Amino acid sequence: MANREAPNTYARRTGNMYIFNLMIGTGALTLPLAFSQAGLTFGILTFVLLSFVSFMSASWVIETMATANAILKLAKVRARVIQLHNNVHV
Repeated sequence: MANREAPNTYARRTGNMYIFNLMIGTGALTLPLAFSQAGLTFGILTFVLLSFVSFMSASWVIETMATANAILKLAKVRARVIQLHNNVHV
């Protein structure tokens, strides 16, 4: 007889837990333990500092994506203008 293997699939609940972990991350689940070990004052200061760094990083990524999009659109417009210019002089 042929040796049949089970398909490589997950249960719906397992898949939902993977998605939850990807969205929230394990960091959010361990915050209470981190606060209890670090203390309230140091925990809050560290949390605020890291939140600011995260916000700045996300802002930088968004600005970079917007700049790249603008450069691509400008290149397309320039190519179109050159194409129209060449068609007029032909």
